[in-house]
Amino acid sequence: DTRKILIGTEGNEVWELSSEDGSNINDGPLVSAHTSSPMAISAHPNGTTFATVADDGFLRVWNDENTSLDLAMPSRACAYSPDGRMLAVGFGKPIKDTAKTINGKWVIIDVSGSSYCIIVERRDSRKFIREMKW
Repeated sequence: DTRKILIGTEGNEVWELSSEDGSNINDGPLVSAHTSSPMAISAHPNGTTFATVADDGFLRVWNDENTSLDLAMPSRACAYSPDGRMLAVGFGKPIKDTAKTINGKWVIIDVSGSSYCIIVERRDSRKFIREMKW
């Protein structure tokens, strides 16, 4: 729905706002998404689903089923493919504080079915991934 804007906050809340007048569509945040900040958000092309990732290492897909996938490392970037069948996720954070953090790693996940599957896994940089676009 092009009349809605999703906003992700430092407090791990996702707000759904009207693009017509800026008003809050819900009475407060739509969801509280993660246990750690910062968070990245990507809207699915269907207009009703969105995905979030954060430093807590989880991918959360918000839809009728609210699926969660443990990626086991912090992430600050995600983007749906134009057809919505895949989701790209970029890993890392500015200060590497655990061996589990692999800055510069990225994956493409098949999210078209009920069980998500990593179909591409790469590392092209040693710096954390800040942004992804399809």
